[in-house]
Amino acid sequence: SFGGEFTQDIGPDGVHGFLRGEATYTSSQYTYAVLDPRSLQGAFWNVSGRVGVSGANDRWTVALWAKNLTNVVTWQNILAISNGGFISAGGRSGVNSLYGWTNAPRTFGVEGTVKF
Repeated sequence: SFGGEFTQDIGPDGVHGFLRGEATYTSSQYTYAVLDPRSLQGAFWNVSGRVGVSGANDRWTVALWAKNLTNVVTWQNILAISNGGFISAGGRSGVNSLYGWTNAPRTFGVEGTVKF
């Protein structure tokens, strides 16, 4: 993992802008505890960022942020469902099927803070 932030004065009375980025590398890994080869997930990077403006002494801040900028899809957890088990779509699973949950897709938003 690594990250960095660049800050620059952009106005009077201590108003400054900032740009922050973060990147996290995850090597390949099994997402199922019994090391089933079907659950092997390849290595990936996750990148996030933030850009904004703050007032003097950071008493107020307005920022745009984004997570998972590359929109990489990874498995968070995988589990096995035996023959005849129910799945969420209402059907039945096959023999030794694997099911799981993925990470959140690219997300972004606006944030505003004020310190009193």
